[in-house]
Amino acid sequence: MLKRLWEGWKRLAKWIAWFNSLVLCTILYFVLLPLVAIPFRLFKDPLRLDGPAEFVDREEKEASLEDALRQG
Repeated sequence: MLKRLWEGWKRLAKWIAWFNSLVLCTILYFVLLPLVAIPFRLFKDPLRLDGPAEFVDREEKEASLEDALRQG
């Protein structure tokens, strides 16, 4: 009798855990993700597209085998 009750409880607990993870993942995706993504989207410019274009001046030098081997 107890073994049968235990097996039934395990089936119920597995369903509860599946449902709970579905609810938690849905809440995280639709609530927490936008709370982080919206301010990041509004206040960050990772490609620096809004400011003036800045170019880095580099000195030109002749390519050598040592320079090619040092890239790694």
